[in-house]
Amino acid sequence: MQAIEAGRRPPPTVPAGTPLHEVARLLASEGLRAVVVTDREGGPAGIVTERDLVVRGMAWNLPSDTPVEAVMTPELVTAPPTVPARFAYRLLRTHRIRQLPLVEAGRVVGIVDRHDLIDEANTEVLADLRRCPRCQGEWLRPVSTIEATNFLCLLCRSCWHLTAGAFVQVEPRTCPGCTEHNFCRFPLIDYGVDTARLPSPGPASA
Repeated sequence: MQAIEAGRRPPPTVPAGTPLHEVARLLASEGLRAVVVTDREGGPAGIVTERDLVVRGMAWNLPSDTPVEAVMTPELVTAPPTVPARFAYRLLRTHRIRQLPLVEAGRVVGIVDRHDLIDEANTEVLADLRRCPRCQGEWLRPVSTIEATNFLCLLCRSCWHLTAGAFVQVEPRTCPGCTEHNFCRFPLIDYGVDTARLPSPGPASA
């Protein structure tokens, strides 16, 4: 799916010079979180969010007729409308932003919000959890421990814990153990997996 299919089209925009009170009214009436500020040619000049209006506008007691440029963020991260939705989600996550304007031929043609890409976010998480970082096997099994949920690979029997969105290998000697059994310790419990395919125990690959 392309980003433009998941986003809002036409995009919510206001021309440069629009007073803050008009921007606030537009956000409220349309239920928006942000609008793109455009230049005379219709290109993206910046973006203004609800937070910008509060932190940069109201907090500094700016007059309601102050031009929107006074509170907008001029450094924009943009993408073509045909970019895959998954790539658009990665841009949002990498730059820690919530809205991504879609620009074609120098003009804003759409905008996507993180909420528009919730399916892509779920896909990313599932993709990260599907493969074992050590053997790349697709046999990860969630196992509950006393402290949290780990992920045990039924092929190489390495065990992993999610920390800050990344897998970190669990050290069996310090792990409190699973509530069911210590599946990651030898001798192995047979799950019907072809044990001939099991790699020999060893350190995790970098």
